[in-house]
Amino acid sequence: GRVGDHRTIAPAIAGVVASMLSKYPTLSTEQVREALAKAAVDIDAPGWDVNTGAGRIDANAALVAAKAIVGS
Repeated sequence: GRVGDHRTIAPAIAGVVASMLSKYPTLSTEQVREALAKAAVDIDAPGWDVNTGAGRIDANAALVAAKAIVGS
């Protein structure tokens, strides 16, 4: 598929989520979504948009957001 479509992005997101759950196993699905959205780097129209969703994934920022959510 073309770069940036779901087939190329999904493995990267799965890896970040695996890291988050490895470090913070009590995170719920909704908390994972929240951390990913808070950590995304907006790259198109401000906020969520059809072309880029919440934006580019930032693994380190997602872990920081997950930590803040669980309060550790």
